[in-house]
Amino acid sequence: MNGEMNQVIITGVVSKPVEKRQAGNSVVAKIPLVVEKEYKGRKIKCFIDVKCWAGLADAMYETLEEGSRILVSGELEQESWQDKATNKWNYKHVINAKHVTSLSPIVVREPEPAGGAAAVAVDAGPDGGYVDPATDIPF
Repeated sequence: MNGEMNQVIITGVVSKPVEKRQAGNSVVAKIPLVVEKEYKGRKIKCFIDVKCWAGLADAMYETLEEGSRILVSGELEQESWQDKATNKWNYKHVINAKHVTSLSPIVVREPEPAGGAAAVAVDAGPDGGYVDPATDIPF
């Protein structure tokens, strides 16, 4: 090890619906994140994708929605791919998430009933994590 550290901690807003897909024997979710800052009176936006794997991917897909504010910690990665039409190589940075904390109320989607869609709103706990109202004891 060269003494280098690869750790990212960032907050932002989910800019589009979370996507989930099968990746080999695991599941991966992509969270499109937008981070805003103000510079000389102008808002500047930075867009970056956050990848979650396995159980974290399932949880983020089920609870996050567009507009959710989140805190992410993980590692920065560079993805590369070759465009088949032009043979040109493309690169982008993504965050490989180790932890994701919701800073907004969490919406847990229930399976869609025969009559239409349903959702149950659940508040985030004091540390921003999920609180199951069925098991949360108030004392």
